[in-house]
Amino acid sequence: MPGQLSLSSREHHGAIIHLERHAQKGISRFRAVHHPLVAHPASSFIGLVRRKAGARRARRRPACRPPPRPPDNSLPGILRPNGRGVSLGFDNNRLIFSPEYSERTGFSLDASYAIPLTEHTALGLLGTVGADKKEFLVNAGFDLTETQRLIATFDQLRQDLDFSFRSGDEKAEMTMNSGALSYQFYLGKGLLNAFEVNGYLADTSSNDLADKTYALVTATLYELWNDPRRVAGGRVTGLQGRLVFAPLPGATFKLGLGGEELEYDYLTGKDTTNRATSSAEWTQQLSDGYTVQAGANAMAAMDRYAIGLSRNLSGGHRLGVDLASLQGRDGVPDDNQIRLSYSYNFAGGSTSTPTAKNPAARATRSQAEPVDPAPATPSPAWSAGLLAQVAHRPSFLPSQVVAKVDPTAAPIRLVAIDKTTLPAGAAIDAATGIITAPLGVAVLRFGRSVDD
Repeated sequence: MPGQLSLSSREHHGAIIHLERHAQKGISRFRAVHHPLVAHPASSFIGLVRRKAGARRARRRPACRPPPRPPDNSLPGILRPNGRGVSLGFDNNRLIFSPEYSERTGFSLDASYAIPLTEHTALGLLGTVGADKKEFLVNAGFDLTETQRLIATFDQLRQDLDFSFRSGDEKAEMTMNSGALSYQFYLGKGLLNAFEVNGYLADTSSNDLADKTYALVTATLYELWNDPRRVAGGRVTGLQGRLVFAPLPGATFKLGLGGEELEYDYLTGKDTTNRATSSAEWTQQLSDGYTVQAGANAMAAMDRYAIGLSRNLSGGHRLGVDLASLQGRDGVPDDNQIRLSYSYNFAGGSTSTPTAKNPAARATRSQAEPVDPAPATPSPAWSAGLLAQVAHRPSFLPSQVVAKVDPTAAPIRLVAIDKTTLPAGAAIDAATGIITAPLGVAVLRFGRSVDD
C-alpha cells in the first residue's frame, strides 16, 4: 500500500510484529498483536475459512427466522404460518350452544362459532335447528381503524307459525331474509363510550295457502263460506342510531332512536306504515363473575323485552339463562321464549393443515366484553370486542318473521239457508250445505221453492 510498509516476523507464543512506516510523517513504529494461527496453525486456519465463508453467505441472503410468537394477551388469527405451510388455529375462538323453548315454535338448538381471521377481522356463524324454526346467520366484522368498526350481517330465518283464519287455525311456513350494516365509532369521552349507526332490511315472503270452506250456523240461518287463506309478508326497512355509555364501573348502557318503514304485501296492494323506534339495553358486571343484562326494543312490527343472567366460570366456560317476550303489533303473533346458553373460549391449541402460502396476521384480543378478562393494553376500550359482537345476533333485527293474516283476502259466501222455512224433519249437511227433507215436501233453498 502506498505510504505504508507492513512486515511480519514470528515470535514466541504466536505474536506477530507489524512494522508500519508512514511516509508522510517519516515515523516508524512497531505494533505487536497476538494471532491464533501461530499457536494452532492447521485447525485455526480451517475454522477461520469456515467463518469467513459463512459470513459471505449471510451477506448474500437474508436470515430466515421463525415468525414471532404472539404475546399471551393477543388473539391469534385462525390461519398461522408453520414450517409446512399454514396451521388452523383455535386460540380464543368462541363456541356457544343455546337450547331454546318458544311458545310458537317449540324446542330448538342454537349454535354459534366466532372466529378471529386476522388482526382486524372476525367471522361469526350462527345456526338454529328445530322442528318449527331454522335459521342461518353470518356476521362479518372489520376494525377499519382503532376507532372505527363495521359489521355486516346476512340472515335467513324460517318459522312454522300458527295463524288464526276465519276458517280456523293453520300452520304456515314463513321465510324472512335480512341484511344489516352496523358502523361504530369509538369516542372515549368519559361517560360517552361510542356511537353506532345501524341500517337494516328484513323481507318476509307472503304465503298463499289452499282455500278452505267453513260454515256459520245459528238458530235461524245456515251459511257456507269459502276462505282464501293468505298470509301477508312484511318488509321492514330501518335506520337507527345508538349511543353507548359507560356510567358505572362494569356497566354499559345503550340508548337508541330511529325509524322503520313497515310494508305489508296485501292481496289488494301494498300497505305502508312509518313508525319511530327506540331501544335501551343495560349490561352490569357483578361480583363472582356474574353478569346481568336487560333490554327493551320498540319496533314497527313488534316490541321485544328481554332479561338475562350469566356467569363466567374458570377455564373459559360460561353459563347463562335468558327470558324474552315478543308483543306483536297489528296482528303479528306474540311469543315467549326461554333460552339456556353454554359458551366456551378456546384458550390454545391448533390443528395443522398443510395449505398454500397464505399466512394470516394474528388478531388483537377483543376488548371489554363482560365475560372476558380485560386485555393488558386497553386501547381503545370498546364496550364490546369485535369477536363478542360477531358471535351474537344483532338485537335491532326482528326476532321473528314479520307476517300476519291478510285482512284483504275476504271470504266468499257460497250458501245461505233460512232455517225457519225448512219443514219438520229437514236437515242440513254442515260441510256441504246440502238439505235433506222428507219426500213430497216443498222447501225454500237458495231463496227459491223447490220440490225434493
